[in-house]
Amino acid sequence: MGRRWPESRLPGRSGRFGLVHDRVWEGSRRSRSSSVGSVIEGAEDTLAEGWQVTAFLTTMTSRLVSFIGFSFAAWVMFFRLVAFALVLLPAFLRVVFRYFTSTYIIREFYGPERRQSLDLYVRGQREEKAPVIVFFSGGAWIIGYKAWGALMGMTYSAAGYIFVSPDYRNFPQAFVHGMVDDVDLALEWCINNVEKYGGDKDNIVLMGQSAGAQLSAMSMLRALCRKNGLETVKSKPQIDWKIDSIRGFVGISGPYNLVRLGPRLASRGLSTSVIGALFEGKEELYSPTLVVEKMAEENGDPLVCPIEIMLAHGTSDVTCPHDQSVEFSKALNFALEANVRLELMSGLSHTDPIIELPMKALDPLMEKILLFLETFVRITPIKDPFSEEYSSPMLPIFLIDLAAAINPF
Repeated sequence: MGRRWPESRLPGRSGRFGLVHDRVWEGSRRSRSSSVGSVIEGAEDTLAEGWQVTAFLTTMTSRLVSFIGFSFAAWVMFFRLVAFALVLLPAFLRVVFRYFTSTYIIREFYGPERRQSLDLYVRGQREEKAPVIVFFSGGAWIIGYKAWGALMGMTYSAAGYIFVSPDYRNFPQAFVHGMVDDVDLALEWCINNVEKYGGDKDNIVLMGQSAGAQLSAMSMLRALCRKNGLETVKSKPQIDWKIDSIRGFVGISGPYNLVRLGPRLASRGLSTSVIGALFEGKEELYSPTLVVEKMAEENGDPLVCPIEIMLAHGTSDVTCPHDQSVEFSKALNFALEANVRLELMSGLSHTDPIIELPMKALDPLMEKILLFLETFVRITPIKDPFSEEYSSPMLPIFLIDLAAAINPF
């Protein structure tokens, strides 16, 4: 039978909108590889999970809509997102099929909440411990999901990494501070458990895209504060993983100054009521660029950051402009004396590097990231990730271009 986690005791909030906490349900989610158990059992698990997730998402969506009351701009963005997904649906279904049938994807839990789960992409047997990438997906803090990293997991695991894609609670289940808590908890789980799967706990790269980049950056800065005894940002008492376990950080299209970005997000359909609720009216406390500056001010001198850092951003990103990464890189270089590599990708949008281009059998972002990681990570590829995943476009090019034109991001 499946495991039953104890109900969490996290505090909720009163007022017009309260947080929703829930536990992992019994009998439908299991810690197992897709290669374990019978096909029938796996199908039953998948159907049960699909039903539970559908019911859960329906409830959360109704709560969210009742809270924000969609504006005209929000409805336009919503229908563009639906159209974008429909155009690319055949390619998405191909990835979904591989996600549920690949024998090298292991599903685990790192905490008691339904969304505190993760996928590990573990290929082949190794004589040496493998470096680990822990990737947090984006989704505007509302629609993020661990499976968004499936294609990346398939390619990076082929390149020789153990790829971990944790889920985290989205709004309205949690506010941003709770999401950062989830990132902290997932990283602590990885450090304590990844060696069971052949990973090297002292050779972990933290990676995030969009909202996932902001949350990952905040978790990294929390760890730096713990290491240096600073009070700029605080962690939960039970979180004590060491920053020295993280070798590198890769932020992709990240929003690092929420104070500046807020008006743009509002103009693109994310209402001010949602923004205020997400960050509890304290955007400056969750803006990595501003937090880094406060850390240096509190310390009095620049802090030494033991992490190799890469920030990548498309110059045609209209959702989260590339100056977010430019400013964050400057703050890191000045305040933390960090070694930051800034990769500005000419003409690329918010999602081009992770969706549209990979579907065209192109992945310049992955090429840049692998070259960056090779400067401090020794790796033996399992197979050529580009020949396996990118042998041909997943759809006709004109359909991918059409989807890119519709894409609200």
